[in-house]
Amino acid sequence: MYVFGGSTNWSCCYSLDLARTVLKGTIDAEGRISEWKSVKEIPTKFVSGAAVAYVPNKDFAIYTGGAGCNSTNQVLIIGSLASQAEEYQAQSDSEGVVPLDRLGKWNETSNKWEPLRQGELTSGNVHVLVHGWAPGRKKWVTDELKTNPLPKAWENIEFFEPFSDLAASISEFYKGLEISKDHGVLAYSWIDHSATESILMFNQDMGLATEANLSLASTYDSGIVLASALVQAGLDSNFVSNGGKTQFLGHSHGARVSILAAIELENLGVHINHVTFFDSPEHVPLFPDKGLLYDFSGGLNNITNILLTDKTRGLLTVGYGPHNTFIDNYYTAFGLPYPIWNVVNVDLSLHGGKLPNHSSHIYPVTWYKRATDSGEGFGIQWSPLMNKDTLVIFSNNYVQATDKPLRLLSTELLLPPKVPKNETLVLNKVLTRGTVEDIPNGISLTESSSAYWHGSFSKSTSGTSIRFDFRFTGHGDGDQLGIWIDDRLEFLSTGDVSELEIRTAFIDIENLALGPHLLTISLHSVGSKNASVEISNFMVISTSTLDQVSFKRGDCNVDGSTDISDSVYILLILFGGLQQSTCTKASDCDDSGAIDVTDAVVLLETLFLNKGLLRQPIDSCGFDLTIDSLSCELFEQCK
Repeated sequence: MYVFGGSTNWSCCYSLDLARTVLKGTIDAEGRISEWKSVKEIPTKFVSGAAVAYVPNKDFAIYTGGAGCNSTNQVLIIGSLASQAEEYQAQSDSEGVVPLDRLGKWNETSNKWEPLRQGELTSGNVHVLVHGWAPGRKKWVTDELKTNPLPKAWENIEFFEPFSDLAASISEFYKGLEISKDHGVLAYSWIDHSATESILMFNQDMGLATEANLSLASTYDSGIVLASALVQAGLDSNFVSNGGKTQFLGHSHGARVSILAAIELENLGVHINHVTFFDSPEHVPLFPDKGLLYDFSGGLNNITNILLTDKTRGLLTVGYGPHNTFIDNYYTAFGLPYPIWNVVNVDLSLHGGKLPNHSSHIYPVTWYKRATDSGEGFGIQWSPLMNKDTLVIFSNNYVQATDKPLRLLSTELLLPPKVPKNETLVLNKVLTRGTVEDIPNGISLTESSSAYWHGSFSKSTSGTSIRFDFRFTGHGDGDQLGIWIDDRLEFLSTGDVSELEIRTAFIDIENLALGPHLLTISLHSVGSKNASVEISNFMVISTSTLDQVSFKRGDCNVDGSTDISDSVYILLILFGGLQQSTCTKASDCDDSGAIDVTDAVVLLETLFLNKGLLRQPIDSCGFDLTIDSLSCELFEQCK
């Protein structure tokens, strides 16, 4: 049943022709709706000033005040019994399917993908290709499931051809190395969850391309399953101890799956050396002559918010070096440069195009393949998997050369860093079905049958995503937690996958219209074993730009170079009474938020022992993402 809640200051209009159910309630002093009663009469006329709120393309409306209500503090919720959230059936893998089954290994002799054995990975370099949203492939998946318990993406040759070509190039690259390296190119398939009926390429006859939210909703579980699959294949602490290194290469929503898997593995003590993004969707392209081509509501990765959380920063340090995770981001139509230090952004739109279609969207994958073949020094050739402890980069941002698409030129694009801002999301409960209980800062849903919490929230101007914590206190047997906004599926997690850990997840709301929206939290029941789940700490996440002066860390005396005199400078500040410069952040070498002896030691170790402990920005002028009491009012070398 469609339900909605909120205050009385909405002013939209809506046709009630499709309405079949009416509920009548009272709004209390705090704006909450209660005392529900079913009424048969639908108001056919609204008096002047009456407020009606609605969600476009949905057959329900909310009517407050005026005809049909006895007083202005009453509300009618008019809707349909055919709610998508309540009709959804929990979906699980076929019996006998395990995470390892989703991995394939490229056979460079037969040029085909083959199954991976339990514990097969023991050492060497491992490259994992992760596809993304599979628009228009739903029918293929449905047909395959009739005889195949797990359709694999590489079995759809047309869809997976760019990734197979890249796998062949990576394998060929290793043959040309002077020193032989043990390596493997893997692929991860989640096409049974990412495939949708709608297509990606806009067509005037077909109209708006949609359903990106359905693919993104499955990325959280897919990231966890990918991590589990790799552990089953042997990617564990012994693999790392034996010198093994790992790179994820994720396209589209596969970029989100990749970073979530990397975080999961880092939490398990398995270091991920390199994560590559191919046109990770972070914005909706607009073209004045064509209008809005895509309904990407709920379809943006919002990887910036994921990387800037305290938990992620505690597990994964972005940067180049043996203990860091190098991230390079190649984008064309849907991607954007990430305003995060040490992420290397590569704009490929000059030759790849900005028009949001399949050709432009897949271009970063094909470019990476050609760059790997070319020997220009980019792509796989600058990966830390190539036994490079340091990377000489002149910029965090690159563009293609005009005359040579495979050559990259550094650009002076300087992105002020973003910092997350968290605000409590106010939820208004309207109706519940099944066993639903309030808990501190959240709710609990418990089987014996499916359970639903229906309510509302209001989108403000700055919100880009919703962050929340959840934990299955009983994981059931395939039961799923679902989060729905305006009756659109935005998030899914299966109890068997998440298990009993406390987890943090994000929902994209960047392109959600301002104002009130319907929120449904559901526990979708399946099987005989009961599940229960707790959801709490709902926050609206927005990002704001740090108001800083750019600087170079380690150039403490601001003379334009980083050398031993800067270590002496720190010691003179601490023990010689020397007045600090106008940029104290430059002397905070370990980025601890304080100037002490450790900073002098870190700088000396970086200069003479190549330990690489000096935190960015080092190679070029930049900003400090760490919020602390230190300041940088003026740095002459970066003016």
